[in-house]
Amino acid sequence: MAALVILIDGYVHTVRMGHELEDAFPLLQAARSDLTQGASRSSPAIERAALAVGRVRADLALSDPSAGWIESIPFLGRPVEAIRLGVSAATNAERALSVATGILDELKGQGGSDGKDGLIHDSTVDIGLVRGLVPRMESTLNLLQAADRDLRAIPHLPFLGRLDDLKAQALRDSADAIRLARRGLSAIRLVPSMLGADGARTYFLALQNNADQRGTGGAVLAYALVQMDQGHITFLEGGPVADLDQGKGVRVPTPPAVRWYLRATTRPARINNGVNYTPDFPPVASTWAKQVEKVTGREIDGVIALDPVAVSYALRGQPPLVVSAYRKPIDAANIVEVTEYRQYRLPVKRQIELPNELIGAAYGLLTNPRDVFAMGKNLTTALAERRMQLWFRDPQLETLLTELGWDGALKRTSADYLLAVDEKRNVNKVDYFTHQSIHYTLRILPSGDADATATVNLSNTTPPDEPVWVVGNWTPYALNVAMLNLYVPERASFLGVTPSGPIRFKTRPRGFRQHIESGRFRVFTKTTESWPGHPGVVTFHYRIPDVVQAIGAERVYRLIVQHQPLAQPADLTVTVVLPSGSVVQRTDPGWSVQGTVATFNGLLTRDLITSLAYS
Repeated sequence: MAALVILIDGYVHTVRMGHELEDAFPLLQAARSDLTQGASRSSPAIERAALAVGRVRADLALSDPSAGWIESIPFLGRPVEAIRLGVSAATNAERALSVATGILDELKGQGGSDGKDGLIHDSTVDIGLVRGLVPRMESTLNLLQAADRDLRAIPHLPFLGRLDDLKAQALRDSADAIRLARRGLSAIRLVPSMLGADGARTYFLALQNNADQRGTGGAVLAYALVQMDQGHITFLEGGPVADLDQGKGVRVPTPPAVRWYLRATTRPARINNGVNYTPDFPPVASTWAKQVEKVTGREIDGVIALDPVAVSYALRGQPPLVVSAYRKPIDAANIVEVTEYRQYRLPVKRQIELPNELIGAAYGLLTNPRDVFAMGKNLTTALAERRMQLWFRDPQLETLLTELGWDGALKRTSADYLLAVDEKRNVNKVDYFTHQSIHYTLRILPSGDADATATVNLSNTTPPDEPVWVVGNWTPYALNVAMLNLYVPERASFLGVTPSGPIRFKTRPRGFRQHIESGRFRVFTKTTESWPGHPGVVTFHYRIPDVVQAIGAERVYRLIVQHQPLAQPADLTVTVVLPSGSVVQRTDPGWSVQGTVATFNGLLTRDLITSLAYS
């Protein structure tokens, strides 16, 4: 009888702790969400999570004698084992949260290693502070991984499906937290070397303009050279990119990805227009570095490319820029419109002055920001969207960039792959008014091969009566001549293109071309024309072998769509037609399914990785 009483009492405590745990995990998720928004230890969500975890941990300690006895009973002890593991997971997650909030508080200005406040002061990043964060980030990661192991060890309890659901959600949250911690650790390890902790480094800063499209994002509008030495950032020189591009370009050895486009278009090797036709940033950046070295005589250790959208992200929460070439203050809300459109309505002298003044003003703001955390978070978004891209000559730093996905490189994959690239081939800025849509239809055959159709539509909505600096002197008005390059799996075979003939505008390449790039991608190239009321439309037809993978009784289709940073994000529609009689078993978020047809639609602001499974 006594044993029965202890058993019942233990189960009552177990049920109560189960409810407390059920409340604690959502509070931990809310606290983590607050942390990613810059919250400190005093955040109400973080405090509530700590209290909830402390309460359930105390309850477990009080019930430990009876809980330990019950846990030793085969099968009947499973609920107690589940609670004990859940409490351990919650405790480790809360401790990781505490370490992470301490790191964030220090970054936001709770005292640097030299006695000054904040991460950045007087154009200098506190390298000592950054290096001191590495072991604490490692501790955060270790705690999160321990929590994840506890969660995975929680046993299945028959008739308690709610616990299984809670465990599944907690594991998803845990995977996200571990991924973020790993990325944070890689970023912190990258920063000291990037900032010249081991010796001065010089970087070529390229400001790209999406109103004039190139493979890496846009034509290079202006440039700067900056030096980073022991965390101190020095502006060396800057100006319009024409100061670097000389006549027929700067001739240096070029990688195959760059060389193919130079030969196909017969363009000189210019930084602004020619070298940057491939969307694969590392070969472009390494070529730029050699060109800048040849012109300036300075050794270039890396390249930082960013567009006006990236600058707008950096300006969020910061004071506006004031320059003499533009009458109004320039801030996060208007810098894209000013640099990609409004500046071309200025007198020519001011058009030339504005980029130089903006670079100087932005340098001052970026090296002495009002809100370090906000700027860092916003620039991380710019990197994820390829609005900002980095390249380092140092192989170890480049490897860290690749791990973070900040290198702007093409993704190497065995899955299905798609990347549409728009290249301006006549002189004007109407890409600011051009909207791209991509319609990708894949008909999967019973064999696992697939017939693919990719249609790229460029809709040119340039308003009437725009100045010549925007629209050029072309007929028809606001003509946009675009070389479209479609990157697909190397194993794909070309079936046809519509329209197949050359366009009226005499530019190279004439007609259709295809080539293999980097040994992993087949590239279909076709030039099209668009103007207001006349969209440019190109449709590519091809076949892809082995597009699905058999996993058990299911067949899995996986697609990676990379994106090119555009003035207006591309609209993507993917339609997958499965073999007759197929049944979709599961999809990643964003798909809709009707019978054997699955459809995905969304704006391409980031690279997309998605999949579906059918039987």
